[in-house]
Amino acid sequence: MLNAAPLGKLARSTEQQSLGPDRFTPSSVAVREHRNRERADRIIDQFVERFTEKDFFPDGGDEALFALLVQLPEWPADLSIRIHNENDEVFAIFLKGNDESVVQNSVVLMQNADAYIVPDNIPVADDEPLLRWVFSQLPVGSRVGMGGNFPGSHSDSGRIVTLREQIAGLANDQRPLLFDALVAAG
Repeated sequence: MLNAAPLGKLARSTEQQSLGPDRFTPSSVAVREHRNRERADRIIDQFVERFTEKDFFPDGGDEALFALLVQLPEWPADLSIRIHNENDEVFAIFLKGNDESVVQNSVVLMQNADAYIVPDNIPVADDEPLLRWVFSQLPVGSRVGMGGNFPGSHSDSGRIVTLREQIAGLANDQRPLLFDALVAAG
């Protein structure tokens, strides 16, 4: 007859035995992945639940915002968002689809250590400065942010309100895809 471990007892390695009974230590890879997943969920939740609030931006959600912007149905396929660093080097490009050859124009944003700045000291309003800067660079006749059904919805302020609603809706509708992208970007 074979000798077996007593019922309810699992064989444990020497390392597991040295940690003591019932102690589990996840790998650093598992911890990192868990944190990336928590971060992705937090960013998406903030887009869905709070992005409609004036001047609200999720912490660490800049790239998600730009990725969502260019996926809006109203965003022109030939318009990209280009993020430059302080040395005017291209840091990131966001476009609808993956064919950069169709891009004719770009919304250009400069990023310094902790904020987006307007190149050449061009004045920008204190109210919703990033979105106003994006709107100021859209082509004439752009439909981005249009579709609001309230008085003043065709003004820049009204279009920003509508755009915020559209972004929040898109983040909710595309949650699984956005989650995968945020985890991958980790």
